[in-house]
Amino acid sequence: MNDFTLEQLDTIKNTSKNLSEDPSGLYPSVEYQGNYNLNKAAIGEERNELKFFTQAEQVDFDLTPSSNSIYGLNQVKQTATGHALEFDDTPGNQRILIKHNTGAGLELKQDGSIVISTKNSRLDVCGGSHDVIVEGDATMVYKSNLDLFVKGEFNIDCLDFNVNVRGDKTENTNGSVTETVSGGVISTVTGNVSEFVTENKTSTILGSETSYVKGAYSVNVQGSVNLAAEEDLFASSGKIMNLAANNTTISANDMTVQGGAGTIGGTSMLFSGKGAVFEAGVTAPTFHGDLDGTATTSTVTQSQTYGEASQGTAGSITDTATPTITKPTATKVLSYLTKAAGGVKKIVIDKGNDLKKFIDPRDDYGGLL
Repeated sequence: MNDFTLEQLDTIKNTSKNLSEDPSGLYPSVEYQGNYNLNKAAIGEERNELKFFTQAEQVDFDLTPSSNSIYGLNQVKQTATGHALEFDDTPGNQRILIKHNTGAGLELKQDGSIVISTKNSRLDVCGGSHDVIVEGDATMVYKSNLDLFVKGEFNIDCLDFNVNVRGDKTENTNGSVTETVSGGVISTVTGNVSEFVTENKTSTILGSETSYVKGAYSVNVQGSVNLAAEEDLFASSGKIMNLAANNTTISANDMTVQGGAGTIGGTSMLFSGKGAVFEAGVTAPTFHGDLDGTATTSTVTQSQTYGEASQGTAGSITDTATPTITKPTATKVLSYLTKAAGGVKKIVIDKGNDLKKFIDPRDDYGGLL
């Protein structure tokens, strides 16, 4: 009796005519007809090998041929359809082989390595914990897509972490992102960069920051802008510099305003200062104060005549009062610069380097981290 159906027997049956001893017609198989019936793999005439259905240049399969088996040292069980089970004790070729007739299977090699080959899918199911320990290097090659689903935390602890993406990269984070870098950061982008922040953004730099822009540079702020420097602040333009505001205050202990041409003033502008030198005429309704020079008049020499002089008498003056001006004295300017909200702001960042030492304590530990 056997466990094969008639349909299966018709599929695997060979040309054996030994039906009197083997009614199934399976034995002896074609390659053993007219020959001894010792398994050829057991006596070393053939060798059962796994079949690798795909390979990758990144992985060394180590397919160096091993020595054939010695009769009596290799126990072979081979079925009618080609499944094989081997326990080989041949010196230099000790191995255990479980092989499917498609070439798939498992082999424990001479050096204790394990090789698994499957023709189609492979499924590993673990109801508990799953730990993998690899002493040497490891390589994983997926020629199609790879999906990794982790319901809990995904933790990686490594020396160097290198990622090479040949296409696009997309990251979606529903929570916050915390990144700590103890060394430097170099970012090179061949193309455009866009950043969108719906709330506030704070940048704290305990060293220097430099930006180089070859093209245009534009900053547009709907709210307020506060730009303060503890030391020098320079702004220059090779072409046009335009400053515009509804209310502008410029204060300094020592100020120079100069230009090759242009206009300073306006209908309601007031001027107060120590002196003035003009290269052209000055027009004003009324002048208050002493004059040093020569005035032109029809009847009086070396004197100033007001109004329409007649017969040597001085005319009347139409007095236009001097407007009230709060003079910006040196004391007032100094007080404004040091005490007023619009004065010079004192900028102190990380006094004593406490924040820097908290982030990077290497200076306190001889450069060690």
